[in-house]
Amino acid sequence: MLSRSDMSVLTHGNIARRNILVDKDSRLPVLLHWENAGWYPDYWEYANLMQLPGDSDWKARMARTRPEPWDITGINKAWRVLFRYNGIAELLDKGDSSADRNA
Repeated sequence: MLSRSDMSVLTHGNIARRNILVDKDSRLPVLLHWENAGWYPDYWEYANLMQLPGDSDWKARMARTRPEPWDITGINKAWRVLFRYNGIAELLDKGDSSADRNA
């Protein structure tokens, strides 16, 4: 079963280190690449981030800063079904961190 949420929030849709730009003093962060932005369930950004393997430090930080403990097990299963057709699920199963849902 997919997670349910009573709240939709405007979210970036693809928060990753590669999409964050900071100045030389590590201040004034800017999020790049807003093409996936939209109104999603409040857990969506977290679920999206946790899909691809790799970058365990980044995932641990995101897990500590999430506002509540979401169960994304159902979302993980649904994504594997949805992406099975184009080989992305196989890359995820192998732990290939070069897999990109936006390719």
